[in-house]
Amino acid sequence: VAGYVKFERVGKDRKQAIADFKQYILDNLSIEKTVGEGHIVGQAVALNLYADDINLFNSTLKAHKDTIFLGPLSQDLIERYVDLLPEDERFYGGQFHHALKNCTIYGTVDFIFGGSNAQFINCTIISLPTPNNSYIVAPNHNKEIKQGFDLKIVKY
Repeated sequence: VAGYVKFERVGKDRKQAIADFKQYILDNLSIEKTVGEGHIVGQAVALNLYADDINLFNSTLKAHKDTIFLGPLSQDLIERYVDLLPEDERFYGGQFHHALKNCTIYGTVDFIFGGSNAQFINCTIISLPTPNNSYIVAPNHNKEIKQGFDLKIVKY
């Protein structure tokens, strides 16, 4: 299987795990970001899935803001953030597909986000306490995309 998981520095003391595989299953994975809350440290993505057909099973992801990014970004966000994005994320090559089964995902603000066609099956989503009201899911798809995040048998 060709691909990698790397930890990339994002800002002064922040890192994110980036999974770049095709047709791959990540099973029994546990990632916890402990850099602090989003309103204090800014964006701190725990897991960035930026390839097609990556599946996550029986895993736990815990962070504050932006726990899991299910790529790609939509074209309008690529254009808006072009100067901030790594070069390999400055393109829109079509919609990616992901499946998350039997996972537990913790976060505070927009902690599940991206432009993927993603299915969440038998997952538990836990919103951590935050001083402000916040959204759990922040999908961002191109206008022509008819599918997005599909939450099936999910506990909140």
